Amino acid sequence: KQEHNAPIWNIIKDNLKKTKTHAPINLSKINRLSIDGETIITLGKVLSSGSIINKNINIVAYDFSYKALEKIEKSGSKAFNIEEYIKINPKGKGVKILG
Repeated sequence: KQEHNAPIWNIIKDNLKKTKTHAPINLSKINRLSIDGETIITLGKVLSSGSIINKNINIVAYDFSYKALEKIEKSGSKAFNIEEYIKINPKGKGVKILG
């Protein structure tokens, strides 16, 4: 496995190690705290309560509920798991962490 030394990925890795469970986050919170075009990273599972409205964002998370994935796709946004996104953006540029 290739290591990436970008500070953002080290922060994510350290936070994932600290605890096995992270608070889930709803689409409503992601929608409220994001702007169009952003990439949002969350350590917890993304749940389907709420919607992504009038935004095209990338959502990166450890896990997603099935309904959340459906809503993200329907909104025109994209969902990525963390390992997949590290390969796409190894330098971690332009991401926002929501907890």
